Amino acid sequence: MACWAQMERSEWVDQLRCRQKACTTGTQKPERQLRILVIDDEEGIRAFFDRALRAEGYQSISAATGYEGVELFKQHRPAVTLVDLKLPDLDGIKVLEQIRSIDPAAVTVIITGHASLSAAMAALRLGAYDFITKPFDLAPVLASVQRAVEKSQLLVFNEQLLRGLRLTNRRLLEEKKAKFTALLEMSRTMASVSSRDRLLDTVARTSVSLLKAGSSSVHLVDGDFAAAGPACREEDIAITVPIRFQDRALGVLRIGPRDDSQPFTREDQKMAEMVASHAALALENCRSYGEMKRTNQRLKEVDEMKSEFVSIVSHEFKAPLDCLQNLANLILGGDAGPVTGDQRELLESVRKSGARLSNLVDTLLDLSRMESGAFHMQFRRIEMRELVKRAVAQFRPLAAGSRIDVAVDMPDEPLHAHGDPVKIEQVLSNLLSNAVKFTATGGKIRVGLVPKDRELEVFVEDDGIGISQEEIDRIFTRFYRNGDARKNGIPGAGLGLAIVKSIVESHGGRVSVRSTPGCGSRFGFTVLTEDEDVEFLSLVEQFLVEAKADDRQFSIVVMKNGQWIPPGGKPSGVEEEQGLKAGWERKLKQSLRKGDIVKRYRGGVAALLRTGRQSEVHAVVTRMKEAMHAGEYGAATRTNGVGLATYPQDGLTRADLIARAQKSQVRRRTA
Repeated sequence: MACWAQMERSEWVDQLRCRQKACTTGTQKPERQLRILVIDDEEGIRAFFDRALRAEGYQSISAATGYEGVELFKQHRPAVTLVDLKLPDLDGIKVLEQIRSIDPAAVTVIITGHASLSAAMAALRLGAYDFITKPFDLAPVLASVQRAVEKSQLLVFNEQLLRGLRLTNRRLLEEKKAKFTALLEMSRTMASVSSRDRLLDTVARTSVSLLKAGSSSVHLVDGDFAAAGPACREEDIAITVPIRFQDRALGVLRIGPRDDSQPFTREDQKMAEMVASHAALALENCRSYGEMKRTNQRLKEVDEMKSEFVSIVSHEFKAPLDCLQNLANLILGGDAGPVTGDQRELLESVRKSGARLSNLVDTLLDLSRMESGAFHMQFRRIEMRELVKRAVAQFRPLAAGSRIDVAVDMPDEPLHAHGDPVKIEQVLSNLLSNAVKFTATGGKIRVGLVPKDRELEVFVEDDGIGISQEEIDRIFTRFYRNGDARKNGIPGAGLGLAIVKSIVESHGGRVSVRSTPGCGSRFGFTVLTEDEDVEFLSLVEQFLVEAKADDRQFSIVVMKNGQWIPPGGKPSGVEEEQGLKAGWERKLKQSLRKGDIVKRYRGGVAALLRTGRQSEVHAVVTRMKEAMHAGEYGAATRTNGVGLATYPQDGLTRADLIARAQKSQVRRRTA
């Protein structure tokens, strides 16, 4: 390029000397050593910029070609890059494109001897900060460089500031998340605590942890008190927050100074208020739980008195009734002399009435035994087809008297289940008795067995008067009789279906009913067919008895409908599948705490945990899931969800707890 010849060398030298003198005399402070890259094919221009930039306190590096300049940019990442538009290998625009691809924030200044608007606009579109035209004066050139340097420093400062802000925001978010996680954990803990002393202690300790305070104390209006940390002088109390529920003052939460002696912030004040709000709700729940517990205890005592009264009265009735029936039978048999026709009719009426009353007494005694826990059952393997045939045979004469046809629908092969044969036959007899009573003359009754997954369903279907949908949910309540039964004068005490439900649920089964008024009803119940299911239900009953006796909680975790599939596909046979399940059962035991139990149940896995604290329960569930999906057996397991139930919050009976665990779904915790 010829532009350098147009410059007066002496003029440049004079300007450089003036600037060097200014720097050495202290009239102008040199800039911090920043690296500036000059890309120009004219050696004289490179030399000039090297002297001028060094005189200004910059570190100068240069390149004679576009490719060399790009490589130097990669290596040194200069603060500012000066690029000539006309280079022998790459034009300046291409060099700018490559530099921008390396660092989109790079600050560049264009050097050109052809000051065209199109070239300038192209450079600016590619992000060039400025452009210098040849020939040029030293002062404007250095001023342009200075502005570019300031731009570069500003970009660096902004990037550092943004990075610092991101780190600060991340730290603040993590701190806030940790605080809210701790607050959530405190809420969960308080929700599972029924002791007020433990509740107050939890509030005090959580306050210290959340606010990084040296001490904390909770004072209730009734005098109860709890503290965490060393005692704090009255004048050192930093935060005092009232604990209120609705319009009632329950107490105050007092926070001592911070551990680091820093003042509490407005956000700390809000956090303390949130702790106090959660504490108020937990205290109210604790009070309500105490009242409910006392009320339940009184109701339990009344119920026990009622049950004892029913039991005593029933026993007192039993002996005279048996004696009355025996005497009637003796007289009817002629042991007391000849009996006339009128006398026989009266005696038959006495005997039948005595039999009905005796059946009612037996039913009341059964209910009394169920409520007192004395209703013992002897579980064993039952051939259900024979049991159904035996029960139906007892009711055929009664049905035949009303010309009711009784049909039996069962598979030909033997069907086995687990249960007490006497009690299961009692359930079926109660359903058959109702079917006969509620079916009109000439009607039909169908009794059947339906094999299902891990259970059998027994059903009794009739075409009798039916039940309205409004009454279906109430018919299993003790002493309830539907309106049609009362209106039609059908005898009964309203206890049969209550006993049916109790016996079936004690066997781990379910009762179902479908009915249409005027068209008939279908009652069904299920019995278990697998040993392992019965074993688990027995363990639940054992845990329930212990929990009631010790007034403590426990939880049931059910991994539903698990599939056990080794890497090669489905197990080749029953023995291999059983071996795989046993192995996983052993593996899952390692996930539990001491005293907890894991068993196979309904094709999946179930665990009994001796705790009701949700944080502990969820921790065990997490470990169980991890064990199910990674283990020494190399099996891939799939579950259709994990259910959870806790005594006494989710149910007071085994049937209620099992139903809750099978219906519920444990959600993934984010904390």
